[in-house]
Amino acid sequence: MHMQLSSKDLMHIPVRTQSDVFLGYVIGFEMDTLQHLVQNYYVKKGVFTTPFLHNVGSADYSIHRSQVLSITPERILVEDAVVKDEALQKAENTAPLPSGEESA
Repeated sequence: MHMQLSSKDLMHIPVRTQSDVFLGYVIGFEMDTLQHLVQNYYVKKGVFTTPFLHNVGSADYSIHRSQVLSITPERILVEDAVVKDEALQKAENTAPLPSGEESA
């Protein structure tokens, strides 16, 4: 079923994974101006507040359109891998350095 959502509607949609893990609400998105498509959705955890009070730099998740399974007026459903990718990135950023190496 084809539907159109305004940017205002999109900013109010909660985001959940396939396993029904609540990720947060869309606080922004990035457009591809050549293809006229949303490329990335920026999602912030926690209780919904006015999205315009947030900037995309404060997003907890950056979700590429290829990770989105469906969009309805009630929610955006994304792959479980979104949470796994985030955990993997955090682990890589906090991994101890091999002995003998110093951080910059």
